[in-house]
Amino acid sequence: ESPNKMREFKMKNPKWAIRWFCIALALCLISSVGASLIQTGGGKVSVQTHSIPTENGKFISINLFKPDNATPDNPAPLIIASPGTYNSKEMQDVAAIEFSRRGFVVITFDPYFHGHSSSSEDPYTVMPYSQSGGQIALVEYAHAMLDYVDTEKIGVTGHSMGGRISMNTANYYSRKVMDALEAAALPESDGGVEITPAEEENAWNEMKINAAFPVGSTVTEEIAAEFLCNIGINNGIYDESPRTGEYLLVNSGLPENEWVTADTLELGKYYGDAADGTLRVAYREHETHPWNHFSHSTASNMINFFFTAFQVENPIPADNQIWLWKELVNAIGIVGMMLLIVPTAALLIKIPCFSSLEHAEPAQLPALTTRKSEYFFWGGWAISWIISGLSLFPVSLLANKIFPVNISANAVTANIFPQNITNGIWLWALFNAIVGLILFIVSYRMNGKAGGVTPENWGINTTVKEVFRYLALTLCIYFVFYGVVYISTELFKADYRLWILAIKTSRFGTMMTAWGYAVLFFPFYLMNSILINSSNRVAGQKEWVNILICGLGNVLGIAILVAIQYITLFATGAVAFTDWNFPLLQSAGLMIWLFVAAIISRYLFRLTGKVWLGAMVNCMIIVSIGCMNTMQHVPLA
Repeated sequence: ESPNKMREFKMKNPKWAIRWFCIALALCLISSVGASLIQTGGGKVSVQTHSIPTENGKFISINLFKPDNATPDNPAPLIIASPGTYNSKEMQDVAAIEFSRRGFVVITFDPYFHGHSSSSEDPYTVMPYSQSGGQIALVEYAHAMLDYVDTEKIGVTGHSMGGRISMNTANYYSRKVMDALEAAALPESDGGVEITPAEEENAWNEMKINAAFPVGSTVTEEIAAEFLCNIGINNGIYDESPRTGEYLLVNSGLPENEWVTADTLELGKYYGDAADGTLRVAYREHETHPWNHFSHSTASNMINFFFTAFQVENPIPADNQIWLWKELVNAIGIVGMMLLIVPTAALLIKIPCFSSLEHAEPAQLPALTTRKSEYFFWGGWAISWIISGLSLFPVSLLANKIFPVNISANAVTANIFPQNITNGIWLWALFNAIVGLILFIVSYRMNGKAGGVTPENWGINTTVKEVFRYLALTLCIYFVFYGVVYISTELFKADYRLWILAIKTSRFGTMMTAWGYAVLFFPFYLMNSILINSSNRVAGQKEWVNILICGLGNVLGIAILVAIQYITLFATGAVAFTDWNFPLLQSAGLMIWLFVAAIISRYLFRLTGKVWLGAMVNCMIIVSIGCMNTMQHVPLA
């Protein structure tokens, strides 16, 4: 028991906790300051967050990147960038950083139902088409309110759903021009059936954008029929759901006798003329769908396109990019945030009202000295992650039938269970909590009890009063954790993220939603803590090895599915699980957090001698991270 006592001494020594708390905060500060310096170009670009009211009580949350060179006397081009489904405006940081450092004003925004923006009266399935997610409103806002923007050079872009939004914005203004020209050709118009130069000029004044650049999007004949501005497109060769129709986009700017086919289209070639709005180009890069917005090649293509469309000189070569440095310093912040949790708990538990929660760490379960004990340990471990993987698709997709979230059809369901991806993960988690409980009981009754395991080894026994104290301590840790995130966001306009992983802020309503889901998820995280600390914490294994085994047990099922999906994709050009694309993409990020959860769970078990604090902390924080990074299907109030 000597190693146990040494670990307890280090964990419960305030100096240890203060040292790691300071290291964690230092990493977060380095991340925040570094991200701020990069996205502001060393102070040459101001970054502001605003909430822009639109119509019918709706509002759009934006990040506005304004370079110093943009003034009323020297207006600059503007790029308005939209993220894809389940993402937030920060996913468009590549466009924001690279264009603002080249002298463009940039607006990134949360579409309706996402991030800090409001809901909409339209269902989320209709919103990108009927309202362009709020992008049209932002174009109008720029024309009316931003006197430092060159309104002759406004471009729109977006990824996935955001790409569809940008095409819809281009369609919207193109239709306004077409409608005005049709009206000008009516007999009762000013010029009669002849369109006068003044009428033509007025019609073209309806075109309030110059260019669009959708990324990760499919083009149809219907969409391509209504493009009267410059437009380019960028898709991935290894897109999980192949995007097609680029040649239709190119043909929309060409005379019919020059039309290309899918086979004769030259990727990367500029067709048409930017001066008359017929510039067209299509790119295909060796990328997956989520990799599009984390890509040097796609960023280069986008930069080259907009500078060509606006007919302005690029002061910095397109392949000179710094956005990746921001991602790397943001990643330092993620590490800092994860390191912050345990020392925060260790310091708070010294407060008198929480000090009674410190218990001696129970003795480890007996070593695996018999073949039977090895079979039960490794067999239970393998069964848990195998069932975890096999159940992911069928159980999570069942949620769409049980919890419909189309707000026009079932507002009550949407109010109670407003996040369809979270609903699916919750059902999967609940199912696996039940599986875990069965494995725990079977292992104890058929092996552990006879091998000398007693309930005292588990660290489960507690009282109602103690549970509430654990909950109070969890909330304190939670508010310290998210307090750091909110301070970073307010002071530095930076959160902590790397690609699909993000620890970010949200609207208060979304946080309340996260707390509601945390109650539903708690059985899973409690059972997970029991398996890690009461069932798999055996003697005879080094601590780091045992934690690694537990962490892998949390994620191997999902990891194997991800590996199968992408090995198949890169080998054949098509994914293995076509119908289960979205659940797998969303679960890839969860996989990382579940591995970290095993580490946090073990350290908090060592601190308290009980499974409860680790279960509560992991549940509150990981569920909140997920809920704050997805779409909220709450009907518009």
